[in-house]
Amino acid sequence: PVTGSYGATVGLIALGAIGRRVADLLRPFDVRVIAHDPHASAPAGVEMVGLDELFRRSDVVSLHAPDIPATEGMIGAAQLRLLRAHATFINTARGRIVRQDELIAVLRERPDLQAVLDVTWPEPPPSDSALHDLPNLLLTPHLAGSQGNEVLRLADWMIEECARFLRGEPLEHAVSAGMLEQMA
Repeated sequence: PVTGSYGATVGLIALGAIGRRVADLLRPFDVRVIAHDPHASAPAGVEMVGLDELFRRSDVVSLHAPDIPATEGMIGAAQLRLLRAHATFINTARGRIVRQDELIAVLRERPDLQAVLDVTWPEPPPSDSALHDLPNLLLTPHLAGSQGNEVLRLADWMIEECARFLRGEPLEHAVSAGMLEQMA
């Protein structure tokens, strides 16, 4: 049942740029925000917890981790079974981070849970994948951040960044090899 957001606990997995932005956007909604990220410090108003504790305490779990060897398959049945009754699991990060067969099994065992997947592995999922048939799963085709005019915004940023490079100016959105190891 939908109970509203007041007093809910939202668990964020990873506090990179996107995870921190989600934490900021949640501030006006009177929710508790907890997070798990072994590489980050907590922003104001966010409590850092272990991964299993995050799943135990959250009404909503939102995954924002990077797709790196250390995160591949990090979310599976062991964590998903810890979710509270009627909790929601959201993955807008990368499909390989979640053991998809285990997610499917838990959603079948626990019809009270909901999942929202914007990413899968493989992507798109095969037409015979159980992901298409689960009544407690919403599957979107990797749209997060690319609705409406957002693609145009990204194109504008790219053009502006190329122009800065050609003029010999410092880049505003430079990405180093070291940063790639921690980015989603």
